[in-house]
Amino acid sequence: MPLIPLLLRFWWAIPIAILTATTAFYKHEAQSNHDQLISFQSAVSAVAEQATIRNREIIAKQQKVSSESAKSYETRLALINAEYSRLRDQKANGGSRPMPAVPDTARPVDDTARDNRLAEVLRAAEVETAKLEALQGWIRNIPR
Repeated sequence: MPLIPLLLRFWWAIPIAILTATTAFYKHEAQSNHDQLISFQSAVSAVAEQATIRNREIIAKQQKVSSESAKSYETRLALINAEYSRLRDQKANGGSRPMPAVPDTARPVDDTARDNRLAEVLRAAEVETAKLEALQGWIRNIPR
């Protein structure tokens, strides 16, 4: 059978063959894209697990540093308060000469009681110093 009459008789087979080949090609592409998607998803989940573990470690370190800083601060504050109480009791018992009063320029304008003492001002200054030192120590110890 010559080729031309054969093509005229089975003309419908050509588009079907083209469609079949195209469909097979796109099915292969779709499967390849799906495989890439699955591998990407598994890589992303592995990275997410690593990041979660790392974040937990950072949080644990930060909580440890914070609790150590808080304990150190509380200890220092207790020592300051104990020293202030000792000075106050010593003065009350008359074991030493009286502490000098705070100069008038350091008193608040509306201070009517005028019973501020140098020890009270020193205690307040030491408390503020302890706060700042504790904050600086905490910042220095933050995991990076």
